[in-house]
Amino acid sequence: MITDHLWRLDDDIVPVHTHDDREILVRRTTTGSTDVLGGAREASEIACDHACGDTALGLAAEALGEGGQAGGRVGRRAVLGGLAALGALGAVSSRPRYAFAAPSAATTRRDTLIVVFLRGASDGLQMVAPVDDADYRRARPRLALSGDVTLPAGGGFGFHPAMAPLMPLWQSKQVAVVHAVGNPDATRSHFDAQLDMERAAPVGVRSGWLGRHLAATSRRTDLVRAVTIGDRASVAAGGSFPTASMDDVQSFDISGWSGYRRSIDATLRGMYGRAGGSLARDASRTFSAVGALARARATAPRPTGYPDDPFGKGMAEIARMMRAGAPVEAACIDHRDWDLHRDHGAPDEEWGPMRRNVDSLARGIAAFRADIGDLWGRTTIVTMSEFGRRVEENSTGGTDHGHGNVMLVAGGNVAGGRVHGRWPGLAASALHDGDLAVTTDYRDVVGEILTKRLATPKLASVFPGHTHRPIGIVR
Repeated sequence: MITDHLWRLDDDIVPVHTHDDREILVRRTTTGSTDVLGGAREASEIACDHACGDTALGLAAEALGEGGQAGGRVGRRAVLGGLAALGALGAVSSRPRYAFAAPSAATTRRDTLIVVFLRGASDGLQMVAPVDDADYRRARPRLALSGDVTLPAGGGFGFHPAMAPLMPLWQSKQVAVVHAVGNPDATRSHFDAQLDMERAAPVGVRSGWLGRHLAATSRRTDLVRAVTIGDRASVAAGGSFPTASMDDVQSFDISGWSGYRRSIDATLRGMYGRAGGSLARDASRTFSAVGALARARATAPRPTGYPDDPFGKGMAEIARMMRAGAPVEAACIDHRDWDLHRDHGAPDEEWGPMRRNVDSLARGIAAFRADIGDLWGRTTIVTMSEFGRRVEENSTGGTDHGHGNVMLVAGGNVAGGRVHGRWPGLAASALHDGDLAVTTDYRDVVGEILTKRLATPKLASVFPGHTHRPIGIVR
């Protein structure tokens, strides 16, 4: 089992990756020295720190569960309000993936934004192939998709055949494509690229762009402003607001046998209420969050059509919360395993990894759209990935780390049915160090969604230092 532990540096909680699951510990740094806590001592130290009002150390090892982002940092205040309180109160698990915003006066006027991060660097040249580009076919003699097998996207492009579940949305102009898009600051490091894209700010800024959007649109600090599910923290949603986390809607509750539920609830409320200070505030937020999602827990999931994988199950959980009327303003969910250095697989190969990934993504979005019904009119989905793949295929039937990529935008108010962005071509003179060049900054795609669909009042505070250039992706 791979276990991720916690390392606190100043005001940061840092998951530390290790393969030894026997070494359960929390490391904390105080007055320049690092103290390693484990077992019973860990529990007693955490309890002491709580009682003394030090909110930074109230994070039990179990609160992050397994699989946090190795080496990544999540601001303590963004984590503590939910993860620590949930761990201390006995709420069932905490594995970050989604972010939910609390209700505000403007919530009903905003879309629910769902950010799907394709971890590992998806191959946009296979997802939306430039089938009319002769340089594409020369660079990929085995992998290049032809117009005979792709689904028509127009403008010289064709969708990977596994995108078929999304074609009804494409044809009804509810899905759009942005090609040759990405982060202009090129790097081929997964970690650096993901962190850069999720922060979308100079190095000194620790919050994520989605967290800054939440801060700009409401001053509420309810725990449910940022609820996360999954096996890694969403850096994009990190910021000044506390977060809660869960494996799924059903697990987001105070643990304990139902027969003792009232007495447990009363005991916990009294115990943490008497503690006062930040601990009492965190506990109060936790109880409020449990209550806020009670209706969602009582709402049955409708898994029909979703892929049977973590992405499909996660999308079904988001739909479940939305249908229950939970105050969801934004949700982040990962779709993994796109780092295909070898054996992409032919498009007609049923078990090829590329086809499996594309099929899962397309079916998950299509099933979600059907699941939420009329809520689709106030929903926007955007996909992003840290970078694309090399134009030239490698010798093992895969592709290596590249630059420019594809973003999909779907929703009830999308300027869909077309490929947006300037296509630079794949001639040698047009490439960026052998890669598809980036002609559209991903921040312009996301920024337009935030401005037009989520009513961000000042985009400069969300993307500091960036000059926004609208591309007409949403209405």
